[in-house]
Amino acid sequence: MAATDNTCSWCAVFAHDNAEVVINGGEYSIGAPEGDYNDLIYARDNAKITINGGTYHSAGTVRNDGTAFVLNLKDNTAAKITVNAGKFENFNPAEANTEPGGLYNFLADGYETVAEGDWFVVREIVLTGSTEDVVVEEETQE
Repeated sequence: MAATDNTCSWCAVFAHDNAEVVINGGEYSIGAPEGDYNDLIYARDNAKITINGGTYHSAGTVRNDGTAFVLNLKDNTAAKITVNAGKFENFNPAEANTEPGGLYNFLADGYETVAEGDWFVVREIVLTGSTEDVVVEEETQE
């Protein structure tokens, strides 16, 4: 837990420059200074954060307009956060409104979120059905 005294801005994880951070589990939460909010997991510059698990609480991350900054990138940088697993409170990492240009998807290809009450759980997409259901058109060369 970061910013437990709620007197200033903090992040539970802050990656910058060319850092590469891998989160494989744990529980992450943060406080918030009065009238302000904090980013829970934040990346800027060329930093890369990969999330492979863990529990992420939204308390302390909500701006006065309702935006929850559980995951956030510094605008207009090459920073990247990729989510492969995890459980997120009141925050859908597949439809985050923390980035410019509309909803942003932090999920790795092949992953989805499933709502479970106030939580969004990230899991690998499981395809069902037989291979006979897939139609592939072949190019013919003349």
